[in-house]
Amino acid sequence: MTSSVTERDDRSIRDKILGRAGAARSFGEPGKRFSVKGLIKESFAPSDPFAAEPLPWCSEAEIFEKAYGNPLGPDYWDAWLFGAQSRAELADLMAAHCATNQDQFTRVKSTILGELTPQPQKSWREEVEWLIANPNTRTFVPDSLREFLDPQSPRKGTGAPGRPSSMHLVFAEHDRRCEANQAFLSVVEEAEYLQSWFASSHKNLSGTTAKTIENRIRNDHNKWKGKFPRK
Repeated sequence: MTSSVTERDDRSIRDKILGRAGAARSFGEPGKRFSVKGLIKESFAPSDPFAAEPLPWCSEAEIFEKAYGNPLGPDYWDAWLFGAQSRAELADLMAAHCATNQDQFTRVKSTILGELTPQPQKSWREEVEWLIANPNTRTFVPDSLREFLDPQSPRKGTGAPGRPSSMHLVFAEHDRRCEANQAFLSVVEEAEYLQSWFASSHKNLSGTTAKTIENRIRNDHNKWKGKFPRK
């Protein structure tokens, strides 16, 4: 009985967060991005001493898709990076997207501020690029933001102990299939397979289209396919 009640409560929390994310789609800026960042933080995993790696109530990709219609959130990042913002706000934003719980959020935010404080003040875009270049902070920049800054570069995940995203999982499965030589030689067929695999294996996460997957895996897929002689 307790287990079923807990599961029902979990679904209720998820539904409320995603419902509010969907409502935010009609908001203007800056209210929209602040609302979405608030929902990202609200979805932190509950404190549970018995859970080794508790996951957040909702993934970044789910919230982005509801609020912006795109699981990578390019309009969200564009809104944040346009104009001057404080460093404290930047550290808060990066920590919100990398952390899965409040304790981790506090540690990440403190680390980012500690690394940025001695540096000359720059634009947010430049400071994010500095965080990526800095080995002490590079794992604290979410992959969706890296994708926004450099859309031509395939992203395989930063190794950060943060939020799972749909493309993280798709990339990992594609890597596994290539290493095992199980992938289709055709990138179109492989993308269609991965889209179907994701939909059936991760029903609690919002996926993406086969065409998007095809575009994101194309370079790595062609490198793998190049190992085989042409017939």
